[in-house]
Amino acid sequence: MNVIMKTLSVLQGAKQRSAAVMLCMMSMLIFMPVGCENKSSFNDGDEVNNCECMDELFYYEIGDNETLKFILGDLLLNERLLIGFDEKANDAEIVNYVNQTGFFKTVNEGDIDYLTIPYIGIDDCIMFVVLKEPTSCTSLKEIIQTLEKTPIVSYANLVFKGEKFTDKQDVASDGYVRVGSFTSRFYVKVKDANDLSDLYALAQETNTNILGNVGDPQWYMLKIEEKSKGNAMQMGNYFHEIGKFITGMPQGFCRDIKIIQ
Repeated sequence: MNVIMKTLSVLQGAKQRSAAVMLCMMSMLIFMPVGCENKSSFNDGDEVNNCECMDELFYYEIGDNETLKFILGDLLLNERLLIGFDEKANDAEIVNYVNQTGFFKTVNEGDIDYLTIPYIGIDDCIMFVVLKEPTSCTSLKEIIQTLEKTPIVSYANLVFKGEKFTDKQDVASDGYVRVGSFTSRFYVKVKDANDLSDLYALAQETNTNILGNVGDPQWYMLKIEEKSKGNAMQMGNYFHEIGKFITGMPQGFCRDIKIIQ
């Protein structure tokens, strides 16, 4: 567990306040499920319903003595998405692509962020984008499928209320909102560090890439690829639920983002 806390705590972006990022990532481990009747949106009173996704928006996290299941449906933000871009794309190409999709409010190069991924020595180029208008969870997933068909997009994920991941006394500064999401990586804890046969077999089955050990002999980081059978959250859940590993969990992080009116 200490390895995972250390891993999550080093995820930092060059353009965001590091203290808020680390608090958000660390406390993702402790937020509790809430009811679907409280719809999640930056716009109070929003009538877009996220509840159709409630059963599938969850992930597992290993605690001191047990693995916990955290429900995310009520934290879903139906006006934002996270996009991770191909490492070969430059800033101008990224901005041009996002603005031409027709889905999002106008972005500029200052909205591009770089997320440091521990142990593998590279940065993810990411952007939190705002839709022109809130939409349903189902429509968000359809937009993600469209985005991921283009070569410039490595992955896209749903976005969740970030303030729920932190202490109630720790809030984003005026003009900013705290959001959380997942990268294209997930962690798996094997039962036997000397027997990785199940890990390699399931990685091949799901078309996911084993990046390597993450400090503890039992913990491994894997990455979603173009033909993988799900995103990092889904694959973390699948590796956990298949019963061949101690747990599987996605790599999550938070950011304080300027509010776009």
